[in-house]
Amino acid sequence: MRGARSFWLAMALILVSMPSVACSWGDPSRRLQDEIRGYYDADVVFLARIRDVKERPPGGNDRFWTAVATYDVLEVYRGTPSSDGVVASEMTFKPGVDGAPPSSCTGGSLPTGSEGAVLLIFASRQDREDAASYYTIDRFNTSRIGACEGCDAVLERMRLYGEAEHVPLKQN
Repeated sequence: MRGARSFWLAMALILVSMPSVACSWGDPSRRLQDEIRGYYDADVVFLARIRDVKERPPGGNDRFWTAVATYDVLEVYRGTPSSDGVVASEMTFKPGVDGAPPSSCTGGSLPTGSEGAVLLIFASRQDREDAASYYTIDRFNTSRIGACEGCDAVLERMRLYGEAEHVPLKQN
């Protein structure tokens, strides 16, 4: 009995210390509000087919492993994503500089094997010397689009956000 209690106490401590537990995906009832906020916080929102994904070790300004992908733009909803740019996301399960634990709240949008996947990408442009157009992915709003329930509705909302963004507000 004493051994079982120690085991469960150790498991609880491990779970509490995990970065993924500290990371919150938000209240599901606020998903639409989070989507709208993500749309307007992003520099670009677009539908893309991922061509290839490369893993880059920490170095320079990057403290963590990064997945970097080239893409083909299929449809644009916000901003003007470069057709020769790259999208990047910190990798969730690899330690960073000096063995720092991975940052589970920022990575994971581009797992290895994403080649050919269609993603709805919410991203912010970063000024980088190593890439003409470098976008970091908002992992909470970026999602795979395919044979999923509700995908068509999500894309239709993106089109509506894009149209509404360019409608001038009337002043009384």
